[in-house]
Amino acid sequence: IKNIFYITIPLVLSYITSFLVNIDLPILIIIFYGILLFFLIPSEVYLGSTMDYNAKVVNPTYRPENKSFEDSPKSKILSILIVLLCLILTISIWYFSN
Repeated sequence: IKNIFYITIPLVLSYITSFLVNIDLPILIIIFYGILLFFLIPSEVYLGSTMDYNAKVVNPTYRPENKSFEDSPKSKILSILIVLLCLILTISIWYFSN
């Protein structure tokens, strides 16, 4: 049921925002799906090396555990793939409609 919210919340927010701002609905949907995708990706992907560097400065014997995107739970990966698919689908619909 969480994946249904990942699909519908950007659509509802885009629909509401399109009344407040004079921007096309597909562009707003693309923006909201992009923001959601950015926040769904695990933070270790972006900040892992920076955090490891700061920890090594404080403690030179620090050995970070190896985390990878593949270690994420299957439901998290499925959620990211669903949002990515919705983003690609929205971009392609918007591109081919113009």
